[in-house]
Amino acid sequence: AKADVRAAGRTASESRHLAERAALTYVGATLEARDRVVGTVTGLADRYGSVDSAEKELVKFERRGTQARTELERNAKKARTQLERELRNRRRTAERLVKRNRTRVEREAHTAQVKAERRPNVVTRRIDLVSNRVEDALQVGAVVTERVASKARAQVKAIG
Repeated sequence: AKADVRAAGRTASESRHLAERAALTYVGATLEARDRVVGTVTGLADRYGSVDSAEKELVKFERRGTQARTELERNAKKARTQLERELRNRRRTAERLVKRNRTRVEREAHTAQVKAERRPNVVTRRIDLVSNRVEDALQVGAVVTERVASKARAQVKAIG
């Protein structure tokens, strides 16, 4: 009977201890949350508590926004200038290539024509050959020019 009484006492003591621990944990967590809220509110009140301090913060935000906008505009202008320069260079390169190919093709066509006039039997075959070369060269030049132009358009569109 004494053992039962001691066991019941221990169980009651342990139950009391667990209940007390739960209550103290709840109170401690509540106080910690309150302290954090008070700290946050105090910080906000210090920062925005008066009209002057709120206006100072707004001026800071405006200045920072202005700096960000200026930097964005500068970067956009720089990218646009760079793209335009690259586009001009590619266009110039394509025009040179087309001109070089055209000159070469015209020279070959002239040479073929002169030779064809000298050899009447071979004229038809040579003219067909040269005209095919001319067509191929002009098509290559047109394709290259179109590719350069489409890439340039895409890059200009991307910059917006």
